[in-house]
Amino acid sequence: MNRLKFDLKTRPPIVERPDKQLCGICRRQVSRYTCPTCNLPYCTLTCFRSEAHSDCSETFYRKEIETDIKTAAPKSAEGRNRMLEMLRSFEDENAEESDVLTDDGDDLARKLKDINLDEADPNVILSMLSPPQRESFLKIIRDPSNELAQQLLSSPELQQDRRRPWWESSMLEGDETPVDSDVFGVPPKMMSIPQALTAPKEASESNSHLMYNIVALCLAYAYVTRRLSWSPLSALKTTDSDHTVARDLLSQIAPFLTDRKSTLLFKSVDSVVTYVWSMLEAFSDTPSSESFCVLLSDATTLLRPQPVVVISQDDDADSPVSRWALLAISDIVALFTPGPSKLKHVLLKLNFYAAHLYIQNNNILTIVAEEIRTARLKMQSPPLA
Repeated sequence: MNRLKFDLKTRPPIVERPDKQLCGICRRQVSRYTCPTCNLPYCTLTCFRSEAHSDCSETFYRKEIETDIKTAAPKSAEGRNRMLEMLRSFEDENAEESDVLTDDGDDLARKLKDINLDEADPNVILSMLSPPQRESFLKIIRDPSNELAQQLLSSPELQQDRRRPWWESSMLEGDETPVDSDVFGVPPKMMSIPQALTAPKEASESNSHLMYNIVALCLAYAYVTRRLSWSPLSALKTTDSDHTVARDLLSQIAPFLTDRKSTLLFKSVDSVVTYVWSMLEAFSDTPSSESFCVLLSDATTLLRPQPVVVISQDDDADSPVSRWALLAISDIVALFTPGPSKLKHVLLKLNFYAAHLYIQNNNILTIVAEEIRTARLKMQSPPLA
């Protein structure tokens, strides 16, 4: 299963940016991004990769690839052998095209002769390439469509470590255990909601708008799950780098959750879509309409009311109709637990959202799910000429 890919594609203008600074490279278009190395404003990936900006762009990509190799490198002998095979294939191709490989010690096989592949760090293997070889190799890896890159990405080890979203799996009625857990993640454990928060409340405008905040949270949750190809997120170990990445991504896409002083309340699904899209743009991960529609479909699935299921025969307790959305929030709660004391307010907010979901009836959830579905259909429809 491939990770959800967000790339630079044309889309209808959703967010109007207040700043009108011109691109510092072409000087023709309004800048949309800022170089993380030199802070130069630029408009498109073409300008970022231009010859005039090559010093920064090449350094940036090299660091990104080296970081990816370090954090997501194969840990088994089979994975290391695949990387070695890629390097050897690269060596063969490079030898045919140039004279980079010389007779005075650049032979990769000879360099790796005494290396224990069961214990060697992939960075060590990579460091044995000469600078021109390493640059060419990283350029190949940088292109996911390249045949050599595909060999690494299709590694059985990497495929085995991926999990599709738990809400896409077939569930056994009465419990939350998927039949096909080797492919799909196991649904997270349902959180315990304080009874004091589930008492019926008088209807108010702020309470009704709170559902749209939950929609935004579901979109953020779906994005992080698909980007990391891991489900549930709470199954990530605290020592895993992706655990920190998951927290950080949720905080970036839904800052109203982690910002202690935030009083943001959305008033419609359209405002949620605009907001989440702009948050994705903020860290240079501009979505395509197609990929964003996947997230809207996920949010619809999570918020659509589920049939009531008896949890206990003894007390006749029933599961809430919003249990899938509650499972999503439960997963986020587990992800932020344990956490630093400065994030305690995040757990309080999540408990508040969960309690609000718990008391919603079938009609409210149906209306919200239908609004999300309508937003997805609008995004899928081609613009009128």
